Amino acid sequence: MNILLFVIIGISNLIMCLVFWFSLKKILDYKNGMVLGMHVDRDKMEDPDILRLIEKYGKKLGILKLILLVGSILTLAVIWLNVDIFIMVYMVWLILVIGYYQYISVFCMRDMYSLKEDRGWINKESNLIKIDTRVSSMDDKMKLSPLVHLPFLFVYGYLIIDGIIEGPVLKSIFRGVDQSAYMDLKFMLIIIFAISVFISLFYLLVHIIYGDRKNQVYCEDSPINYMANRVDKLYWSRASLLADLLVFITSMYILYRLIGNAWLYDVDMAIYVVGLFLSSMTCIFVAKIANTKRDDILSYAKNIEYMDDDYYWRKGWYSNPNDKRIFVPSRLNSMNQEFNMAKKSAKIINLLLAILILGTFFICFLQPNKDVEITSKGDRIKVSSGFYKTEFKRSDVLGLDLVDDMEDDSYIRTNGISMGEIKIGRFRGKRIGGLDLYINSPNRPLVRIKLKHRLVYISGDKDLKAEDVYKLVKGK
Repeated sequence: MNILLFVIIGISNLIMCLVFWFSLKKILDYKNGMVLGMHVDRDKMEDPDILRLIEKYGKKLGILKLILLVGSILTLAVIWLNVDIFIMVYMVWLILVIGYYQYISVFCMRDMYSLKEDRGWINKESNLIKIDTRVSSMDDKMKLSPLVHLPFLFVYGYLIIDGIIEGPVLKSIFRGVDQSAYMDLKFMLIIIFAISVFISLFYLLVHIIYGDRKNQVYCEDSPINYMANRVDKLYWSRASLLADLLVFITSMYILYRLIGNAWLYDVDMAIYVVGLFLSSMTCIFVAKIANTKRDDILSYAKNIEYMDDDYYWRKGWYSNPNDKRIFVPSRLNSMNQEFNMAKKSAKIINLLLAILILGTFFICFLQPNKDVEITSKGDRIKVSSGFYKTEFKRSDVLGLDLVDDMEDDSYIRTNGISMGEIKIGRFRGKRIGGLDLYINSPNRPLVRIKLKHRLVYISGDKDLKAEDVYKLVKGK
């Protein structure tokens, strides 16, 4: 069982459950003059039909919470049994959670808007856009500059370029390491910092989206409007910066460990994963504080007003051709952003996302080619599985035997597949060195082939026994 996979999925499940639970609670609450995503006067909250809708969607949200909890536990349990089954179960669970949440969010707004139409509660005058020019003029003072992320990106970019051109940093890290190990570790270093670049760019995008969104006019009191908008934008920009800083610290820890050991152990990768988890949780936690503080500020406002633009949300999503924005704050959770579906670009992006999600879903149901093929042509032996292959001559074999398992060592995957008992591709051991693994089953013994620069391990399966592989390589 891949312990690291268990930790990663466990952390991902925890983040997803916390995010959804935090979002779900807001749907039923009367907040900012809205309930179930639509504006309603407070004195109408005792209406029997509104209470009926709240009860109806409260039950649906309860089902979603149960799906989240059961699915989170089930997916972790399945990892221990079979990684192939886990991938299928996990994808089905994700699609179910996302699809059911979208169903609830769309139809709760549709039902509420229909109720408002039936009761004549739609106030067309409140659709007028309210602007506080004094607050708008101070927009730049409300947030940290997105440029604060550039130093992180510069460092990551430098390290990636240094790795590609084999500059001074890379040479100092892997001084004295043999050539085969050098190439494997170089590839690993570049991948790690490429991931850091991707995450840092994501937090930069979050910083820009939340920092530059339109100021909200809550009341006629400009200081209240200013403080409410400033708290929202300032805390979101702080959240993005703190999250990015944690990613940077985690990445520098990995660099420090590579410089000290020219190697990464399982504990190092675990710390790396935990660091990324804390980064996400920090962003969520700080953003939640922003919502709380904004509500505290608005509690001091008199004659608070909310722009009733429910007409543009009547379909369950935002569609306003007069709005130039592609992204708008979600009705059901101000921490989220939604597309303006009146824009062609938003429709194209959503179509591409749907294709990507469905494509990933179907690919996960395709069983990967784990079959190991071994062919012999004269003195040459070819071992292959999927995209990976190893070729050698019998005369190059320095040792050949059957072993109960791989040697006790610290291993890293440099270019391969590692899912539970399945290990196929290029790996490296701290002490042993380069490994080509073709282990597609838990069956033992393994065939161990010793070549000049690496070891090759091959497992037997239901179609090919390890003893037959041994005889083929031996030439008997």
